[in-house]
Amino acid sequence: MFERDFYKKAFDSADTPLVVTDNEGNILEVSSGFMSLMEIKSKDSLIGNDIKHILGVDSIGDDFHGKRSIKGKLYSVTVKKFKVEDIDFYLISFIREEQLRDKNPYLALLRDFMESGLEVENFSTYIKSNLNFIKNSFKAECAIFASRIKTRKPQFRVVLATNNCRDTVNITLQNIPEELSLGNVMKITSEGGWGEIQRILQQLGYSAAYALGINLRRNELKFILILFYKKPGLLDPGIQNSLNFLSYILTYVYQNAELRKELRTSAYRDIATKTYTQILMKEFVELQFYEAKRYGMTFSLMLIKVKNYGDLKKIFGSVGVDIIMHKIANQIMQSIRKSDVMGRYTEDSFLILLPFTDGDSMQVVVSRIIDLLKSTTFPPAKNVKFSLSFTNFSEKDTSYTELLKRLKETEILLE
Repeated sequence: MFERDFYKKAFDSADTPLVVTDNEGNILEVSSGFMSLMEIKSKDSLIGNDIKHILGVDSIGDDFHGKRSIKGKLYSVTVKKFKVEDIDFYLISFIREEQLRDKNPYLALLRDFMESGLEVENFSTYIKSNLNFIKNSFKAECAIFASRIKTRKPQFRVVLATNNCRDTVNITLQNIPEELSLGNVMKITSEGGWGEIQRILQQLGYSAAYALGINLRRNELKFILILFYKKPGLLDPGIQNSLNFLSYILTYVYQNAELRKELRTSAYRDIATKTYTQILMKEFVELQFYEAKRYGMTFSLMLIKVKNYGDLKKIFGSVGVDIIMHKIANQIMQSIRKSDVMGRYTEDSFLILLPFTDGDSMQVVVSRIIDLLKSTTFPPAKNVKFSLSFTNFSEKDTSYTELLKRLKETEILLE
């Protein structure tokens, strides 16, 4: 027993990404290195899932060896079969491929940015989580990110900064040089370039800065990214050229995120789940509220939330998690009345409007939905965690928003 606990503890704490599965590929155990690779904090979100779905392969087989892209990075994946007490298991190891990065590190870096940006839905969040990484990757001392503010003359406000230049946040940048444009990195030194940045250079004690514009539309930039350096000399040509390309890549990431947002808000049905969108659901609830007020009717609301949605998205990607949400929606739709209205309220939740449903009737529906969610699997995920909240219309309610607010206060975790 001591030996098993000892080996398990050693495996759990291993920095190398390792996975143990059964002979079907279902995950039994993972190392801390694999959790870091998948950006997952709790192994519960991984245990039980099929490793084949994560790797994007049909089978792993004996002595499998291949290269797979995970989280925008290339890994060499090795599978070894072993037997314990006549039961077959697989040990899977992941080793980062560094050859491409060694030959052309900035080309690999740009590839990583492009791949990771394909699924971005919030550009500000993406920059916030990657600003320090950008600074380190391009060997800068600090980095700031500025967003355009609505004024007659072009002005930008610093909204994000790495730790060693946080004092620059909320500084307004004016007198934007004409040479600063998309795909054209501008160098600023204490001797010339851009007065606003020269003052920041002096304030921070650096010698040079490189600014790149993001998202040029109608001859106007939307964002500016600025990297600061101690040495005033020219950058390595590889860094200089890569910054030019980074300007285009970040522009693509932003425009792609905005397009995804526009599709979500303009369509009346959610593309992935075929249920109604949040905007339409709010209109339905508001209409139902006024009808209930006027004619003395009753109705109820139910909110079903996928609690580990973030982990599922990291494991299976945007396409995989959309498949999971589609299957959840499909099962719920089959369990409610045709007169009930269901929509994807947020990225990770569904709202159900149940007309002519009072408190007693609602309890019956809640019990049925809880049984459904507990007894059903939603491939490719093996462990989907839910919470459920519900509320009933009251004549004391003065606005439909009061019902929506109550939903947030009555959450039940489904174990």
